[in-house]
Amino acid sequence: MRAGVNPEKELKRLFQQAEQCALTSMKEEGRLQPLLLVATPSGELRYTAPILDDRKDMFVNTCRMICAASQATAVVLATEAWLKMAEPGDESGSKMPPSECSDRIEVVILMGEAVGVKSRQKWMPIVRSDRGDFFGFGESDGPKEVTFEGRFSQFLPPKPPSAADRTLTTAVLAAMGISLDGLRPGPDRN
Repeated sequence: MRAGVNPEKELKRLFQQAEQCALTSMKEEGRLQPLLLVATPSGELRYTAPILDDRKDMFVNTCRMICAASQATAVVLATEAWLKMAEPGDESGSKMPPSECSDRIEVVILMGEAVGVKSRQKWMPIVRSDRGDFFGFGESDGPKEVTFEGRFSQFLPPKPPSAADRTLTTAVLAAMGISLDGLRPGPDRN
């Protein structure tokens, strides 16, 4: 980790950036492609996924490889999702995917984690006009503290990867056409 870098502050900074990126994307395009923001010892990385469709596992594995290869210290994923809030004691909500529930809501969810910091989430309900255009984000009355498990969680490696593991992961990413230098924000890249 960079000297003097506070993982808690890095995570907060990434959340702010992810929220701004989500707002800009929703205003300009009406949608948000999944976006991974990564704080590393040598600076920030950004990875925007192609349209996922049936490639969600590939996207998640790529995100994990980016975090391992770059020695990530904090990471935030921003993506659109369907959310179904279960009523207390209601077990039926867990059996049906939120995308199939009639009372689902459309949200942008920010999921973040940092070395030594408990993972965090932020829900931003999407408000659309009658025509379906993005209008803004509503107030979130979703859960404040939730632990995520599954596909879109735990991007940081459980222990720091060895130099050999980072070299191998970097080579695999290169074979996929992804270079860490290419993920650095710059004047010609957002």
